[in-house]
Amino acid sequence: MGDTEGAQAALESAVREAPDGAAEGCPQRIALLAAPAARRLLAASESMDPTAVERLAVLRVAVLWLEWRIVAAPATGDVSELLDKGREALWDGYGVVARAMVRRKRFADSRALVRQALDSEDLPGTRRAPLGDLVSVSLVREIGRLAARARGTATPEPQALDSLERAGELLAGAPPEGLGPSRWHAANRRIWRGYTRLAQRHLEAFELEAALPPLFRALHLRDLDLGLDRRTRELLARTIERVTDKAGETISRLLKDGDREAAMQRWQDVRSLIQKARDQGLSHEQLAAAFARARQMLEQIEEVSP
Repeated sequence: MGDTEGAQAALESAVREAPDGAAEGCPQRIALLAAPAARRLLAASESMDPTAVERLAVLRVAVLWLEWRIVAAPATGDVSELLDKGREALWDGYGVVARAMVRRKRFADSRALVRQALDSEDLPGTRRAPLGDLVSVSLVREIGRLAARARGTATPEPQALDSLERAGELLAGAPPEGLGPSRWHAANRRIWRGYTRLAQRHLEAFELEAALPPLFRALHLRDLDLGLDRRTRELLARTIERVTDKAGETISRLLKDGDREAAMQRWQDVRSLIQKARDQGLSHEQLAAAFARARQMLEQIEEVSP
């Protein structure tokens, strides 16, 4: 009874060989062995770690034995009671193991396990909502962990951006009606804070252009709270304005040094940045100061003969 790997292999073999489940029936000799075997499996499961995936394998095999038994011959009261006990232990086990996985930060494994239970036609309706809520909890906590990792000062920026991108992908796969509006928007705000924290870090270090990628990503977050969306646009517009002002100083210096070509290239870079922001949703009014400064720079360049 301690061979949990063998129990898992037996279950997988049974599923492969009997695609229609217990409905295809079972030999009489198996019917005679089913109840005693299931009792031993259930007894063994009680001595196992309740958070172990292997315990679920043992419980699934026990339930499968009893389902075969009922198909092979009319169920006695003892067999029906044993099957009910096995199923209850199995459904309880899914929740216990999945919650343990969440505590161990095995979020994807937790959701995959719960979905196994949710995909079962035998899962009672009263069990579905709590297990579905567990999927939501796992998803929100994984997003929170990814966002926290991105905000950490020890995390290199490429990894921070990747973490936030992954968090956004997870959230995009869970519409508000499935996750619940409150949880969904809270998770979205955590991702937003991750992007804006990265941007603010660069701005405080006067690394203006380095602040732009996280701000553009924050701008793309869907269904963002109106207040946060407005703050993102305002911060991005101000940052572009500061980049433009700094570029103006660079262009003046290049022209003074006689490098008109480099000055024109810098102006084109600025124009491309402003156009990118315009294409991605910032209004002409939000970019008015940057547009005006860019025009001044172009006029300044054109005053110098090629």
